Amino acid sequence: MSSATTVRFNDDTKENIERFAKLIKRSRSYVINIAVEEYVAKNLAYLEELDKAIESIDTEPTYSVDDIHAWMNNWGTKEEKPFADILDEKL
Repeated sequence: MSSATTVRFNDDTKENIERFAKLIKRSRSYVINIAVEEYVAKNLAYLEELDKAIESIDTEPTYSVDDIHAWMNNWGTKEEKPFADILDEKL
């Protein structure tokens, strides 16, 4: 189901919407609807993922810069270890 909503655009944006709609042989409403759907979907997904990441700070382990550097410094050496081993050495 759809409903009408009033939106104000500056003159340049309105002109660009009209030009684009004409080029693709669709209505201005169609162009605006698709643009808003894509914008909201993209940004909503980003913000939801960001919320999950912030929540995970309290529930999942975090690592210091020193721990990460210690792990990275053994890359490519005979002593290269998985990250978990570096953490075990600190305990």
